[in-house]
Amino acid sequence: MYRNKFLSSLREALEGNMSEQAVKENLQYYKTYIEDEVKKGRTEKEVVEELGDPWIIAKTLIESPGGEQTYEEAEEDNVSRYEDRRQNVHILGLDTWWKKAALILAIVGIIFGIGTLLVGVVRIVLPILIPFLAIMFLIKFFHKK
Repeated sequence: MYRNKFLSSLREALEGNMSEQAVKENLQYYKTYIEDEVKKGRTEKEVVEELGDPWIIAKTLIESPGGEQTYEEAEEDNVSRYEDRRQNVHILGLDTWWKKAALILAIVGIIFGIGTLLVGVVRIVLPILIPFLAIMFLIKFFHKK
C-alpha cells in the first residue's frame, strides 16, 4: 500500500517533466530500493517514510543537473566529479627548507610539552610517594623480626 502510493505520487510528479524512459528508470530504482529494504526486514511504511515526500524527490530529480538523467547516470556523474576534485587535492610536502624547519620545531615542541608534563606529574607525586615508600619499607623491615 505505502509503496504503491509513493510510486504513483512520484510518477505523477515526474510525468511531463522528463522523458518517459527517465520516469520509468527512476520509478524502477525506487521500487527496487523499497523491495530490497523490505527483504532486509523493514516495513514498507518505514522505508517510504525514510525516503520522504515523493514530490520533493521528483523536484530534486527534475532540477538536478541533467534532469533527464536516471539515478544511475547521475551517480556516475557524481563519481567522476569526485575523482576530478580528488586529483586537485594538494598535500603538504617537505619540499622547502622552512617546511622542514616547521616540522622539526613542531616535533621538538611536542617532545618538550610531553617532558614538561611528565616533570610536573613527578613533582606532584614524588613528595607523596617517598614518605609512603619509606613507611612501607619500615613496616616490612620490622614486621619480619
